[in-house]
Order: sequence, then structure tokens, then C-alpha cells
Amino acid sequence: MKLGARIVKTGAAVALALGVCEWLGFEDAAFAAIAATLMIQPSLYRSWKHFLEQLQANLIGVTIAVGGVLLLGHHPLVVGLLVITVITINLRLKYDRSIGLSVFAAIAVTEGAAGTGAYLPFALHRFELILIGIFSATLLNVLFIPPKYEGQLLHEIKETRDQMSLLMRNMITQEIRAFPEEKEKVLERLKSTEEYFERYREEQTYMRRDKHQAARRLVLFKRMIHLLYKEMETIRTLDRHLPFLNVACGQEMRDRLQVHISTLTAYHQKILGKYEGTIKTQYPHEKSAKVFEGHERLLRDLIELYDPRTEQTLWVHVLPVVAVLSDLALQMDHLDKLIDVYSTHHKTI
Repeated sequence: MKLGARIVKTGAAVALALGVCEWLGFEDAAFAAIAATLMIQPSLYRSWKHFLEQLQANLIGVTIAVGGVLLLGHHPLVVGLLVITVITINLRLKYDRSIGLSVFAAIAVTEGAAGTGAYLPFALHRFELILIGIFSATLLNVLFIPPKYEGQLLHEIKETRDQMSLLMRNMITQEIRAFPEEKEKVLERLKSTEEYFERYREEQTYMRRDKHQAARRLVLFKRMIHLLYKEMETIRTLDRHLPFLNVACGQEMRDRLQVHISTLTAYHQKILGKYEGTIKTQYPHEKSAKVFEGHERLLRDLIELYDPRTEQTLWVHVLPVVAVLSDLALQMDHLDKLIDVYSTHHKTI
């Protein structure tokens, strides 16, 4: 979720919770506002899952608080023991994300009704306020600015691919000065892309009616991310072996390698364009002649350049580069084929 939408949702949820409390004439509306703030989630599925979890966790907190003070009385040590019990039960039930609000509800009940002793009516009132906050946030998550998961995920994949392509194209010419820093930025972007994919997977798996088409799209996006990791592996291999490759090969060979890398990055861009529908798909699928013929020429050139009299250790660094580029081309072709088949059977992507 982009910065801005979640902030607006949080503010709107708080306003809605306070408005409902005012309309019902409830006091201490701050409890509803706090619950609404903690309930905003980045996806619809997580909102629904968190909604159910918060209901149970808060019911546990309120119930233990009322039962504890009625049986053991109100004392700081008793309240501390009740908090430990609430946290332990929530951890046992794996309600880790709801512990804060559950503990808050328990403390609010024990401390708020300490003067009157009317713990049960007070607990019911506090639980009602928390429910208002939870319902308000869930309603805003569902109805207001629903995130476009597929568009966000595809955007992240394209941005990550652009950064990787820039690194790959400039590694031989060594035009990027702060290469380690740029590589770390790409790794961070790749982790962010995986987080978007996880949100998209949740929505496609649990919220969509057409499970078969959702499963096919998940396969495509999973392969797209797998290809990004393959490009990162290529970047690491080039970074490790290029210094030795520059010694083993002349400028002409380095230029051919540069052309082949540029061809691969352009092919990746074309594949994503097919998924978006900006480039026509081809069925039955045919391998990219430009990519694979270029790879064969590169391999022949390297073989022709091989000289037994050359220091053997230098050539140990040539073969990993050829192998990783070959594997990258095959992975790209596999994704290209999947998109061609998918687009043929599902015209609307």
C-alpha cells in the first residue's frame, strides 16, 4: 500500500469510530479510536483475518480481567499476573499481532472499574467500544481505497527489473561507481517485491471466486519473481568473475558480451510487455532467435579464443559467466512460454 492511502484510512476509521460512539451516546470513545487505529491492515484478507483474531483476543483479555479481579481482588500484583496470563494465552493461540489491544482491554477493565467494583458492566461497555473501533476499521479497509494488488505487484517487478538491468548493462563498462550500494538497494527492492507478492497471493487464494485462473496468475507472478532472483544471481556471478574475464578476453570479446547482456535485458522487458498486453503474444510459442543465436555466437567466440598456453585459472572464471547467462536465457524463455499460453486461453489479463 502506498504512503498516503493507509494514513487516510486510519484517520477515516478513527473519525468513523468516534462518530458512532457519539451517535450512540457512549463515553470514553478514545478506546474505540485506539482500536480502530490498530486495526488498519494492508490487504483485505489480512483485514478479515485480523478482525476475527482481534475479536477473540479482546474477548480473552476482558474475560480474564473480569474473572481475575472478581476472584483475586484488585491489586497491582494481581493486575500484573492477569497481564501475564493474557499474553501467554494469546501467544499459545498465535495471536501475536493482537496482544497489544488485548492487554490494553484487560488493563482498562481492571483499572477503570476499580473504584466502583462494577467490573462486569464496565467490561461489557469497554468491549463494545473496542468492537466499534474494530468494525469501523474493517469497514474502511473493505470499502475505502481498496488496494490494487496486481497492479502494485507488477509495478514493483518492473521497477526491480529496471534496477537490475541497469546494473547488468553497466557492469562490463564499470560506469557505476558505487556498485555495492546499488546492489544493496536492488536487494531491498527485491524483498519489497516479495512482500507485495505475499499480499497478492493471499487475496488470490482466499478472496477470489475463480480459483483456477487465480492459480494460473500466481504461477506467472511466482515465475517473474524467480526470474528476478536469477538476474540477481547473474549480477553476483558477473561481479565475481568479470575482473578475471577482462584479463582473459580482449575488448572485442567484452563488447560482444555487453551486447548479449543488453539483448537479455531487452528480452525481459519484452516478456513483461506481453503480460501487460502492450506486446503481442505468440502461440505456439517460439524461442527468441535473437537471444539464443546470440548466446551460441558468444559461446563459439569464447571457445575460439581459448588458448591452452593461457593461464588456466583465468578460464575457470569464463565458464561460470557463460553458464549463468545460458541459464538466465532459459528461465526467460520459460516465462515467455507461460505468458504466451496464458494469454491465448485468457484474453483478458
